Amino acid sequence: MPGYDRTEYLDFLFQNKDREMVKVFTGLRGAGKTSLFARYIRLLEEQGVPERRILYMDLSDPDMRRLFPQENLYRRIAAHLAGRERAYLFLDEVQELPDFPRLADALFRIRNFDLYLAGSALRAALPRLTALLPGRCLVKNVYPLSFAETVSAWERPPEEADLLHYAEESSLPGAHHGEAPRSALDTAVSAALFHEVCRSASIRTGLLEKILTFLSEHLGELLPLAAIESAAGRAGRPLLEKTLRAYLQALEDGGLLLAVPCAALPEDGSPAPAPDGQTCRFFFPDGAMTSLWGRGEDESAPLLNAAAVELFRRYGAVETARTRRGPVDFLTGRTELPALWQLIPRGGSAEAKEKWDILAGAPAAYKKCVLTLTPDAFPAQDGLFVYPLLPWFLRRARPAL
Repeated sequence: MPGYDRTEYLDFLFQNKDREMVKVFTGLRGAGKTSLFARYIRLLEEQGVPERRILYMDLSDPDMRRLFPQENLYRRIAAHLAGRERAYLFLDEVQELPDFPRLADALFRIRNFDLYLAGSALRAALPRLTALLPGRCLVKNVYPLSFAETVSAWERPPEEADLLHYAEESSLPGAHHGEAPRSALDTAVSAALFHEVCRSASIRTGLLEKILTFLSEHLGELLPLAAIESAAGRAGRPLLEKTLRAYLQALEDGGLLLAVPCAALPEDGSPAPAPDGQTCRFFFPDGAMTSLWGRGEDESAPLLNAAAVELFRRYGAVETARTRRGPVDFLTGRTELPALWQLIPRGGSAEAKEKWDILAGAPAAYKKCVLTLTPDAFPAQDGLFVYPLLPWFLRRARPAL
């Protein structure tokens, strides 16, 4: 990742260095987890950590399989890092090791080890890991390059056209600065589908492609699960809900899909109940993934997708909401300063006015935020915050009131 400032993730590592916690990176293949480990290791060495006290292992390397199962791997690691000095252990692609949480639990008990894990499909295994190490796991999802990270390598200030281009193109580090971005994206996604999603015998590639195509064509729309079941099933025979949920869960676990469940907002301003899971918006962690399965005709969809990923980066969990007047794109901060967000790229259209009116009429208990390229098109109004999109993506935004 030459030139990209990924301070958020490096800060996470350094802030938790030498704490009795297991540090875990997860996320889509190709998002930069391995490169972040490499940069962190170089910085540790620059700070004086001896090279002999640092061990990095890529468990997807075929040569590493000779050390499986975890008992053999444990003995090799313990022997390599024997001694009383502090040792730093990095295990990459840990999902390749069956029941890796058992290994992590055993290694954590060695008091002079500082343990770091990374994997491309850890979501399903994390409950097992946290059960073995309750209160001892710090998990950080690594996303592809944010717009701020992307422009950190530039020698000129970004413009609006750059943001629109960013939303359309791949933000995977390897695809973004490579000579063949589509090939790099294709490789990363194909590997994730093969290794993480389709490793289950119950996943059929034909049905998986139908689901992905439908989600791509309806990117960011508020979708009832029944609509996907009907589109992906046969004529007159929609998919069973449990079948669809299994496929969606496999895509989420593999880091290939971001599901934003819908909650109904009470009119009295009381906290929104938990979403029922029957209606969601779906996004891809990399905006260019829609090009792999076709794309709908909504020109604002890539920008909405980019905004969704940015909100996931900032808040960890994102929902969508339905009010009495209509839907709101996003709901964040359920426990602290809950906020409603509408993406309205440009004011002046009937759709823009409708989305503005829906937000203005939402319960007053929520902070109400508009993301737009044309902040001057929206009137000042108490309780509504209009954020210009370019500085908002750069994390320099102040509401234009």
